[in-house]
This record gives sequence, structure tokens and C-alpha cells, in this order.
Amino acid sequence: MPSKFLNLIIVFLFLFVITSVVSPCLAAIKPKPVNFIFLLDVSGSMVSRTTMVTDSTGAKITLFESLRRAMRDLIADKRLIKEGSRLSFITFGTRVEEQKSWPASIQTDQDRKKLISLIEDKESLKADRIGDTYMGGALSLALSKAIEFRNQSDPCTTNFILMLTDGWDEPPEDAKYNVREVARKVVAGQEEVKAKIGIDTWQIAVIGLKQLPKLKEGTTTAQELAELLNGAFLDVTREKGKSVSDQIYLGLSKILQNQRGKLTLSNSSEIVDFGKIDGDGKASASVN
Repeated sequence: MPSKFLNLIIVFLFLFVITSVVSPCLAAIKPKPVNFIFLLDVSGSMVSRTTMVTDSTGAKITLFESLRRAMRDLIADKRLIKEGSRLSFITFGTRVEEQKSWPASIQTDQDRKKLISLIEDKESLKADRIGDTYMGGALSLALSKAIEFRNQSDPCTTNFILMLTDGWDEPPEDAKYNVREVARKVVAGQEEVKAKIGIDTWQIAVIGLKQLPKLKEGTTTAQELAELLNGAFLDVTREKGKSVSDQIYLGLSKILQNQRGKLTLSNSSEIVDFGKIDGDGKASASVN
């Protein structure tokens, strides 16, 4: 018994030291809001009649309308998008645009209601019927926003980049950015932040809005991009929602709730695994 008690004390002191010295972020008890950068595919295929889906009532709607409804439900969910979160909505088709007139953060219920209203407004958020799928441009703007958020926020705040698309990289002829080159810059930014504070605070996920090929000759698929970014890839068609908008919402929820925190100690093979974050933002820890 004494030895077990001593081991518990040693583990407690070990965790106290690494959270207080190695990474001050891990010592912070108060939950922090997460900053979100949403990259929304507004290419022509999102509103094509050939990709229409069924909603919960059985009516046919475009894939873009399903995305709109899922984003509305996500913003309305206070468990996932908390007060204090900074937000950026970037649309990408042939052109890449940030919705700069939209609320840049959620500080009050009024901010949340205004965002939901803008998402529901078919003039404020609409697709380009003949648009390309310019992933490189969208990712480049997302990188700039992630750096901006990093400079505006507490250094321990997580910045989450979420790309939602039904296709693969199809840039316009005059494209300035190559998606693979931009992906390397994003990863370099992630590594720079991790080197400074000890943990990954840049999280990335690519979410496929329909079944997408893993490989496609001559282009970069959504799954390949997720791998290049060391991020998660999720095919929402595997979710068990009643409609595609439900599947998108459930997929987004899964990505956000299943964040994992890990800290690798310098000059050691020891890893502190902070486990899976539950719906209340709590996680257990273990030393491997």
C-alpha cells in the first residue's frame, strides 16, 4: 500500500511540473473558447441538380442547402460554439471571399442570432453555379486568419480550421496559390506554435459532404489534403442522421467533441494523453 500511495504522489508531482513548466497552457483550469475558421465550398456542384439530396421531410434540396442548415444548427449549439469564440467564414468556388460583414465573434446571444440569420439568408450565403473548387486560395486565406487569431487571442487558445467540400481541388486558370504548397506553410505554422507552447493549438479537419475518392489523377482530393495537413478527414455519409444536413451537423459535432490533447516531453518517449473531450469540455489524462 505505501508504495502505491508513493506512486500516486510521484505521478501527481510529475503532472504538476509538466503542466506548470513545460506547457503553461495545460495548467490553465478555466475553459477557453475555441476560434473557428470555416471554409465553405460554394462551387457549382454544390447546387447541381445531379447532387440534390433528401431532407428530413422527404423533399429534394441542393447539397448547398443541406450545408446551410447544418451550419445554422452548429452555430445555434452553445455546447460547441461557446461565447467568446472568434469566427471567420470563408467561401470558396472560383473566387475566395471572407464574409467580413458577419459578426467576427460570439460575445452575446444577439451575436449568435445575427449569425444564424445571415446563414439562413440566401443572398448573404449563396453558391456560384459555375464556380471552380479553389482549395489553395481558401487555405491560404485560412492561414492568414489563423495567424491573426493567434495574435489576438490568449496563446493557449485553439484555432480550428474546418473545410467543408463536396469535391477536390479544381483551381481557376489564374490561380495564385497551389494547395500543396499552402498546406506545407500551414503545417510549418502549426509546428512553430507547438514549439513555442508545447501543444498543438492549431487543429484542422476536412469534411467530405458526399462520398469522395481517396485518389484522383491530376488533382488533390479532400482526403489527400487532410493527410497533407496532418488533420482529420470525415465522410459525412457515414453518419447516421436522417438527412444530409443532419449528417453534416453530426460529423461536425464529432470532429469538435473528439479533439484530443497530447504532450510529448522533450528528450523522452513519455506522452501525456489528455484523452477525448466530452460534451462538457472535460477530459481525463494518462501518462504513456
